[in-house]
Amino acid sequence: MDIKEFTKKVDDAIAKEEIGVAIYAKHLKVILIWSGLSDDTKKEIIERIDKIVSDSNNHIKLLEKFKELYIIESKKNVY
Repeated sequence: MDIKEFTKKVDDAIAKEEIGVAIYAKHLKVILIWSGLSDDTKKEIIERIDKIVSDSNNHIKLLEKFKELYIIESKKNVY
């Protein structure tokens, strides 16, 4: 694997975090409206979904920082 392939894999991981988690979170919240679950249960589930979204945003930041420090700024080709 060369640096271009490695960079693409990191970019793909970032895209999956940005797109996938956001879409699923939105869909799950809509499903809850029609679920028939109690308001307390819905609130608990929404809090958990929001935590997943928050974790995903942290993953994006870490991947971007990784890319910046170890791919863009590094002059070594260890891929």
